Amino acid sequence: FYIDLLQNTNVRLLVYNGDADPSLSSFRTQAAWFPYLKTQQVPLHQSWRPWTLDGKSDVRGYVQEWQNNQFAFLTIRGSGHMVPEFRS
Repeated sequence: FYIDLLQNTNVRLLVYNGDADPSLSSFRTQAAWFPYLKTQQVPLHQSWRPWTLDGKSDVRGYVQEWQNNQFAFLTIRGSGHMVPEFRS
């Protein structure tokens, strides 16, 4: 489904994880997504970088992007499994 969206639409996709999630850690999500995107030859656009709200030093997590920023995996610092509940 996601590969079809990446190849045939301009829809931007975001997968995110709280970095304090004990049940589905961001490392498990990375272990599933990163190799899959590589085998599907989705080009890496930008490797891991911090993301901020103030554009400077208030790091809220980390993000990695593929295919001209069309697909992103983002971590949310200090959040657990239900991200909106922990970090709204």
